[in-house]
Amino acid sequence: MHPQRFRSDETIYAMESDANTLAETIAILSNTKGASRRYIDQWIDYNVLEYTAAKSRYIHDQRAYLAAKEKQQGIRERLHKAEKERETSQERRKQLREQLISMEAQRRIDALQDKDAAERAIANGKNNCSSRLFRCWNRISYYRHRCALPNWCMARCRKPRSG
Repeated sequence: MHPQRFRSDETIYAMESDANTLAETIAILSNTKGASRRYIDQWIDYNVLEYTAAKSRYIHDQRAYLAAKEKQQGIRERLHKAEKERETSQERRKQLREQLISMEAQRRIDALQDKDAAERAIANGKNNCSSRLFRCWNRISYYRHRCALPNWCMARCRKPRSG
């Protein structure tokens, strides 16, 4: 064989081998390009789904938060209303207690005044009775001396105390 020719066969074979390697590399790169494009598309889809799920959880949690805040505000309003009613009731209770004390004091004053008036009437009645009784005794004594009543009659009568 001719050395020159061997080289060209070798060169053609090498070139063909290089061409096949390049073709395989191009095919691999083409497949890799498709696989990487699918990977990127799937990664984008995955991240979009993750974002959508996170946004959905956020919206759900935000609604729950707003509902809880509304409920809390309602409870605060009812509590404030109940506190106002309690204060009003306590003030009314205090006023009624003061009225009751005033009425009891007035009743006691009226009752005391009635009692004092009754005691004065009794004292006046006693004085009136005592003075009449004393006058009667004096008349009896006068008539005893004048008419000479028996002692046994006078013994039954005691001299009243002067009033």
